[in-house]
Amino acid sequence: MRFFRIASSLIVQSGLFVIYYLSFLFPRNKKIWLYGNYQGTFRDNAKYLFIYNNIHFPEIKHVWISPSQEVVNTLNLLGFTSFYRYSFHAIYYAFIAKVYIYNVVPRDISNGYYRGTAFLFNLWHGVPYKKIEYDIEKGPLKTFFHPVGFKEKFERFLYEPETFRSSSAVLATSAKLDDIFSSAFRLPKDKVCIGPYPRNWPLKFSKIELIDFINKYETKGFNQLISSLSAFNSVIIYMPTFRDANPDFMDQAIPDFEKLNYFCKRNNTLFLIKAHVLTKFSADLSKFSNIKSLDSELDVYPLLPFTHALVSDYSSIIFDYSLLKKKIIFYAFDKEDYLSKSRESYFEYEEIFSNDITSSFEALLKEIELLGQNEPLKYEYPLSSAFFDTNTDLNNIVHYIKKSINY
Repeated sequence: MRFFRIASSLIVQSGLFVIYYLSFLFPRNKKIWLYGNYQGTFRDNAKYLFIYNNIHFPEIKHVWISPSQEVVNTLNLLGFTSFYRYSFHAIYYAFIAKVYIYNVVPRDISNGYYRGTAFLFNLWHGVPYKKIEYDIEKGPLKTFFHPVGFKEKFERFLYEPETFRSSSAVLATSAKLDDIFSSAFRLPKDKVCIGPYPRNWPLKFSKIELIDFINKYETKGFNQLISSLSAFNSVIIYMPTFRDANPDFMDQAIPDFEKLNYFCKRNNTLFLIKAHVLTKFSADLSKFSNIKSLDSELDVYPLLPFTHALVSDYSSIIFDYSLLKKKIIFYAFDKEDYLSKSRESYFEYEEIFSNDITSSFEALLKEIELLGQNEPLKYEYPLSSAFFDTNTDLNNIVHYIKKSINY
């Protein structure tokens, strides 16, 4: 049985290379730009650049491609152009569009073998503290990015040939990150575009602008969630990154939900948990009055301005949240284990984040209690100025793409 699976995968991948080389024969339209996101959801950087570009660059045809028919229907109802990934229209546009814009890899939009001479722009999905892509040299992902020997290289080919994964250019939020992104994506430095993460666009909105944005582009359920927050004195959101070597770490992070709920209840604090989509977390929290688990696929960026504090560890959300100048609790309870078994880092943790690390559950409870007892303050974190260039806006991204395709 395994032999037939391998043989069929080999035949499929070989056939895809035929399509890949044929895709170079198709002329590309510079006024057609395709967008997509990991697992087909409508969120992250691609979502916000898609909305922004539809508003500010209507002369370009912006098309969202998704394997979710629900997402496609929702976007079409909002007046956008969206196609189901496996439809004739989606495949047609994949062959003729000059620009692909995505968050991780080209298959966020369509399989990389349609790419031909298209310009593939990778928005990526976070300022890197942990090592990313081809800089990963430790943990379970090492063999994918750095296969050794025939067996590992053959398995990599069966899963995803490197040719179909590569990008034409990548977005970085600061010139300080040039070297990292150039190395991680195996691109020359002139293929690293400096600009803001589009998902941080709502963090700059006034309250009126933010409510208007939510009413236009978010669901009724999202509006109900926002309304429910007003019942609490403070709202904390916990957003840990996933662990390559330990996807079910949440029991270690929060070993006692009863105790957490008690601390939150007596301070009228709501503790929101937004797990990473790759994290294994399915605890039933319905019996707790002051703890709520959010859908892992929820777009939290319009929600963040309504919170009072973030709890996180090694996630890039820390960089984004620092722009709000609100309290960040650096809950790195497994730092040594994470760095030794899951990912190496580009920087020393204390150098980038904080010397004031919350390293135990009991310490986290104390932080929650202090937050509930004190008035919210403004916090200045050096990492926001260090890793976000202030003289860039979303137009920089568009101008970079236009220049790259001679448009």
